[in-house]
Amino acid sequence: MKEDDIEEGFWVFVSHSTKDFERVRLVRNALEESGFRPILFYLKCLENETEVNDLLKREIDARKRFILCDSPNAQASKFVQSEVEYIRSKNRMYEVIDLSQIDMKSQDTEKEVLELIKPFRRRTSVFLSYAHQDRSFALQLQSECFKREFKV
Repeated sequence: MKEDDIEEGFWVFVSHSTKDFERVRLVRNALEESGFRPILFYLKCLENETEVNDLLKREIDARKRFILCDSPNAQASKFVQSEVEYIRSKNRMYEVIDLSQIDMKSQDTEKEVLELIKPFRRRTSVFLSYAHQDRSFALQLQSECFKREFKV
């Protein structure tokens, strides 16, 4: 991983239903504010299901961090369910954010969404504490964490 990639944040594949656009946008914004780079797809240009599935599988294969924006719409979406099934088949972990917990009428909606992504942020961040004489080892450990796309 290049140092530039580290500074810019890590890509996160966000599985969601396009019918949940407004709530998913809030999740995307919260992730960006937290230093992540969420990737969301609205694939109108692709013409057949095979083309869509192949693209999504390649993107999932290229990512290490995943979030499922869960909702009745997501549960009814064959694309979302296919993405989740593929992520599981690769033995990848993913965080579930329940979109029904987002109150679109609340004045604190943005803070509430930040709270919803807090577990994801914690699982993707590492704090290294070390003695000065262990600096060399700590730098090696930091490098390994970066390779696995943890924020350090």
